[in-house]
Amino acid sequence: MNYYNEIKNKLIDNEVYSNVKDYSKERHKVITYFEIGRLLTEAGGKYGDNVIDEYSQKLVVEVGKKYNRRTLFRMKQLYNIFSNEKVSTVWTQLTWSHLRLLFSLETDSMNYYIKDTINKNLSVRELEFKIKSNEYERLPIETKNKLILDDEIETTDLVPNPILIRNKNNIDIATEKALHNLILEDIESFMKELGNSFAFMGSEYKIKIGDRNHYIDLLLFNVKFNCYVVTELKVTEFKVEYISQVQKYMNYIDKHIKEISNNNTIGILICKRENRFVIEYCSDERIAVREYELVWYNIDTGWCYMKIEELKELKEKVEQLIKKRNEVLEIQEEIKKLEETDEIKKYLNLLNLFKEKTTGRNTGIEKFTNKKIIDIAVSNTTITPDEEMYVYIGTYKYNNEIDIVHGSCDILVSRNDHKANYVLYQNLEAKYYETVQIPYTKADEFESTHKIIFPQNVANKQRYFYDLQSEYFETMVFESPEKAKEKVNRLIRK
Repeated sequence: MNYYNEIKNKLIDNEVYSNVKDYSKERHKVITYFEIGRLLTEAGGKYGDNVIDEYSQKLVVEVGKKYNRRTLFRMKQLYNIFSNEKVSTVWTQLTWSHLRLLFSLETDSMNYYIKDTINKNLSVRELEFKIKSNEYERLPIETKNKLILDDEIETTDLVPNPILIRNKNNIDIATEKALHNLILEDIESFMKELGNSFAFMGSEYKIKIGDRNHYIDLLLFNVKFNCYVVTELKVTEFKVEYISQVQKYMNYIDKHIKEISNNNTIGILICKRENRFVIEYCSDERIAVREYELVWYNIDTGWCYMKIEELKELKEKVEQLIKKRNEVLEIQEEIKKLEETDEIKKYLNLLNLFKEKTTGRNTGIEKFTNKKIIDIAVSNTTITPDEEMYVYIGTYKYNNEIDIVHGSCDILVSRNDHKANYVLYQNLEAKYYETVQIPYTKADEFESTHKIIFPQNVANKQRYFYDLQSEYFETMVFESPEKAKEKVNRLIRK
């Protein structure tokens, strides 16, 4: 078989078909790419892995620029992943853009997102957020077992824990009004996290009990249960009297709002417990009891940043260190002035205070730059790294020779050296000493599914990473995460 001609003809056929205004053209593309992936796999087994390089060079000229090495590699990925018998066969109903988001997932989570995308007709952007927000990982273990065994799933089984509330502006949730407004900004996402059966009826829903007006925070309607749902939001710890308030609103809705055909109203009370919001009371066991967690999510860009509490902790530590530094500098200046006077006692007292504030962990703090302070704060802050952003450190080949002085040391080689054994990367939000080692044969796959920064004309890539990370966190703390992401994005190889 002439594998190249077979691949070329299939791509030309797909190009012709793609110009037809027909809903089936996306399915035709996916099936075509799957078949090409099969041919590439077979050709690679017969002629070696270099066939992708060879074929892509010809196809770019003869068929189109988009059929470059990366695209062919993804086609091969498509075949290798979805030829697995454990992967749901309904994947063929997804678009190419949807499928690319699934390449790095495990089989069980992949099957979940495939079926969820089809059942809910998710856009590419909606699917991307679900994956980035670890929706499958947040499902109860009992639900995951049911999904694997294909057991019957209840509505409440698919409610994740914790439920994410998107906080795109990192506002301080100090009042019920602030939490209420935050949910209203993206009410659709909030209800989808609760389940697919909820409909929004109103916010601060006005009712009159006796001579007083009352306002229900959120009034929802559950289609499956055919009833209204009174939802009250509190940013304080649970109090027994909160339940009475919810029940009073439920009674009013049952008496004045609900139709005869509707079932009795359900009440939900959400209170704050430490750094999370928890359903402390629910009048119906069919409503899933879950925790709620605030995440900083930018709706416009789709970026999901570090957890709000993590960034808050980082900022607090930076502010504390800057405050200490400024205090020390002020004391130092005062000491210099007193050295020129006779106020020895005062001078000595201040000198002792200075020594007290600059010993132990704070030694030399008066000389710390903002960069140094950022580094210290980062090293003492728990940060969940963004799994996409990495800096390329180098490509290495095993060295079997032993240096009497230094011992065995692997050899740094070119990225394109096919005799290399592994490639090193460092996550931009991980500790600077943590590296990811990827086998050379898997490096292209890793780079195709992650955002990689390749230092240009840099001898010491470790130093480059250290400086870039410091600048990244400094921008995030003193300006904004979006500004930090923007700077990084300029460095990522397209």
